[in-house]
Amino acid sequence: MFVFFSLVFLSTNYPNTYFHKSVVKSFKSVKESKLSSYKIILFDDMTYESKTILGKSVCTQKGSYYFKSDSLFLNKNNNLQKNIFFDSIYIYNKKQGTLLPISIDLESFKIDE
Repeated sequence: MFVFFSLVFLSTNYPNTYFHKSVVKSFKSVKESKLSSYKIILFDDMTYESKTILGKSVCTQKGSYYFKSDSLFLNKNNNLQKNIFFDSIYIYNKKQGTLLPISIDLESFKIDE
C-alpha cells in the first residue's frame, strides 16, 4: 500500500521524471512563443510523448514510434483524436537535429539541448 501511494505522489508531483524508462531524444518546436510551445520526447522503450504547453497547462499524448530510413513514425495511442500540432511522420535530419513534418502547415522541431 505504501509503494502505491508513493508512486502516485511522485508521479503527480514530478510529472517530468520518468522512473521506468529513459529519454533517448527530446525535440522542441522551432517556433516558440511566450504563449505556447510543443515537445516530442522519445524513450528507450520505443514510446513517445508529445506535449502541448500552454502557459501553465500541459496536454500530453502518448504512443509508440519507430525510425525507418530518414523518417520518424509516430503511432498515437488515441487515433480518434485529430492533432493540429503534431504530424505522424517526420523527416529526421540527424546532422542538424531537426524533425520536419510531412504536412507543411504543422510544427517543425529541433533537438532540445
